[in-house]
Amino acid sequence: MLGGGRPLADALETLERGTEAAPMAVNPALASLYIANPLPREGLADLFSTHPPIRERVRRLRSYDEASAAQAA
Repeated sequence: MLGGGRPLADALETLERGTEAAPMAVNPALASLYIANPLPREGLADLFSTHPPIRERVRRLRSYDEASAAQAA
């Protein structure tokens, strides 16, 4: 158990920064195999996405921690 959403949120943000800092030449057919999508999420590419954007996942994880802290109080 990670003990909350923060460690996973931090890891996802690190992965996203990595894809922004070092763009890769990726075959679009293989982009779904990456944890952090190396392709821009625009237009049709976003239509077939199976996961929410990393920013949305991070927001949800951080809100999970906030809700857990509120319940503990």
